[in-house]
Amino acid sequence: MGVVKNDTFEILQHLGLTCTQTKIYLALLEVDESPVKTISKISGIDRAEVYRKISSLLKLGLIEKILGVPIKFKAVPVED
Repeated sequence: MGVVKNDTFEILQHLGLTCTQTKIYLALLEVDESPVKTISKISGIDRAEVYRKISSLLKLGLIEKILGVPIKFKAVPVED
């Protein structure tokens, strides 16, 4: 993990995100938009766990759901 990514990780956790939520959010920042399968591969988090955490990130407004087949998710930049 690079220095900037490491700093971002620490800031997001300081703001109250769990380690898993932070990894998912950072994975989405890397790929723009992605289905859960890809998020799981990039973040190294089990697919079932990604599904469990996605709803909390949606409620926090940190990610958006993109309807389609498959459903994809996109990170909302923190500035927004």
